[in-house]
Amino acid sequence: MKLFALPPIRVVPVLLLACGAPLSGNASAASAWPTTLAQNEPNAAGDIPDTQAFVRHTARDGYSVLIPEGWSRTVQGSSTTFTSHYDGVRIVVGPRTSAVAALHSVADRPSGVKSAPVAVARTRAIRVTFTSESLADPVTGKTVQLDNEAYVFVKGERQAVLHLWAPHGADNADQWQKIAQSFRW
Repeated sequence: MKLFALPPIRVVPVLLLACGAPLSGNASAASAWPTTLAQNEPNAAGDIPDTQAFVRHTARDGYSVLIPEGWSRTVQGSSTTFTSHYDGVRIVVGPRTSAVAALHSVADRPSGVKSAPVAVARTRAIRVTFTSESLADPVTGKTVQLDNEAYVFVKGERQAVLHLWAPHGADNADQWQKIAQSFRW
């Protein structure tokens, strides 16, 4: 029985042509390849994707807020927390207190604390930014530095603190603004 010999497959040139890259050795062809790969890379640690879907969470405490779809939810008393890896959103409702007391209700050891009054969805609030350390990962024991934003909303004698956090350097400005602007009470 005689087998037919197949010509060798030229995988690399075929893949390059399929991706639209020319086979010449010029520099512009080389720079096109990494751009194609970068589009398919996952988001950096802590980045909420621009394509993330959001769902409205309505709590029995009388507030509602948009939350990234698929995040885990934990409720402990008047605190509701949504997390995904090192990212999180926490809402704490309680009696009206000072901004300092509100900050300590959501963060153990904040550093680099800055605060300013802001208008969020036509509502006055106090915006507090700070850094902190994450809880230790239960498996690896690893902690990461976190960037934080907290918004303190007051309604009569009650307040709600909307706390957002992600690993230091994550690009969540647009998503955090979307969440903060969606807060209704």
